[in-house]
Amino acid sequence: MNNRLQTSTTLSPFFIKNWLAVFLFSLLTYFYYIINFLWGNHDWGWIKEKTPLFSGVFEGRFSQFILQTILTEGYILPIITLILSFFFYSLGITLLLHILGLKKSLLQNSLIGIFALTSPYTISWLYFAFISLSCLSWPFFIILAFYLLTTLNTTPYPKTCFTISSILFLLSMGGYPPVINMIGTVFFILVIDMLYFKRYTLKSVIKKILPMIFSIFISIVLLLIIQYFLKKYNLQHTTYNTASLSLSNITPKLYETLIASFEQFTNTTSFITYFYKYITLCLTLSSVYVLITRCYGNTINFFLLFVLLLGLNLSSVITNLIAQNTLYVLLQPRIEFFGILYIYIFSASVLLKQDNIFIKNLTLLSLILIIFNNVNTINYSAKVQKLGFMAETQLINRITADIENKVPSSTYKKHTFIQGGVLNYRNRFYFQNPNENVDGYTLSAPYIPWHLPSKAYKFYAQTDIFGEDFDVYWRFVPQKIINQSPSIKDYLLHQAKPWPDNNSIFTENNLIVLILNDEGLKQGISWIKKYQH
Repeated sequence: MNNRLQTSTTLSPFFIKNWLAVFLFSLLTYFYYIINFLWGNHDWGWIKEKTPLFSGVFEGRFSQFILQTILTEGYILPIITLILSFFFYSLGITLLLHILGLKKSLLQNSLIGIFALTSPYTISWLYFAFISLSCLSWPFFIILAFYLLTTLNTTPYPKTCFTISSILFLLSMGGYPPVINMIGTVFFILVIDMLYFKRYTLKSVIKKILPMIFSIFISIVLLLIIQYFLKKYNLQHTTYNTASLSLSNITPKLYETLIASFEQFTNTTSFITYFYKYITLCLTLSSVYVLITRCYGNTINFFLLFVLLLGLNLSSVITNLIAQNTLYVLLQPRIEFFGILYIYIFSASVLLKQDNIFIKNLTLLSLILIIFNNVNTINYSAKVQKLGFMAETQLINRITADIENKVPSSTYKKHTFIQGGVLNYRNRFYFQNPNENVDGYTLSAPYIPWHLPSKAYKFYAQTDIFGEDFDVYWRFVPQKIINQSPSIKDYLLHQAKPWPDNNSIFTENNLIVLILNDEGLKQGISWIKKYQH
């Protein structure tokens, strides 16, 4: 095969310089996040202790904490965890640009890399401290797998590279299943790049992509086998992450997924502005036009391009098709992080590959404007997150003090804890644009946990009084609580008031009930009425 068509297996000094520029810029951009130790509502227990290697198995994420276990012994560490996260993420993006074979211009390559690293989609993974490292590292795993597969014809160890690639795909999907979006998206990107820029023959492309398809297929089969045994031995529970797809819904879901694949280009959510969406849309449409012009009036080439672009678009939202509950994946930034973001990266690379100086300069100018907007957005989000975190942790302090004042100081026994409702203060510091969808994790998810909320209160309680704990929406509170404490009926039906009212906290024997808001009170009343005879 012509050497021009082969991907170099050596990483040049230019690659190192490009990666270093992107990595260092990312550290500067996310500096406030890095030096301020923030965590979300899932993190309290893991922040206090650590993330055991297989603690994600209950929702099918058997490899979720593999990097954290290897690199930080399972601990979520200030500064180090996020630096490692951006280390791997920047390495993955730089490697993707290396595979796409842009001209060796540090300005062009680093601008695309920085454009990707500063994307507001990244913010959605900075709320969850317990999976920031893993979810920002899966792109590197996936891109490295594709890189190894592109070198099978040039490496002396093709079987080893193939095996490693399959393992990397498996670990990525086993750590966070929606990365399947990125696997499909990058696959189509590479196929389009081979056909319309590297000018491989169709036969050569098929020869190149067959190992990729086979490797992805093997990893998916292994993933399904592992999940089968996890479910069989009751290690994996049925949650929104692991529920199986009902085939009876496949037709309407296919239509919904197709619509979502186009809506994602204009859909705005928290911290993802109209400016960002429409400038990137212009880049995307411009790159499509460039690709069409490269068909040279060939009908077959044009049809093939249409199919590939449709596949690229659909693969970026494919999780919506295979997930039973689309509420958690449909047009969600943390999912789009593994999809549309790579369409943007490819679009910018397509435009910068052109010989036309005007197109190149306009693209570079657009990237600079987007990066400027991204940096402002990231710093704005850091301010909102910090102010919200401070407000809610101060709230926890006050509530904990009130609870301890109501619990006899002479007793150190464990108390069953029931919290009704949550309070979110973060959105007080954010100015929402009209018609903007609210992202549940970057803005509206409270820092106080939805499930097992006492994990947060234990941080600040002087005495260890919190024992059995439940969901804040009362869904998992067993009926036996009524029998143990009959007076709770009178409290919930006639006396309870939302916090900070004096009647927001109820204590009796080994029971503590906290009513945080009106919604929590309504849920408590519904729970009582459900079990009344």
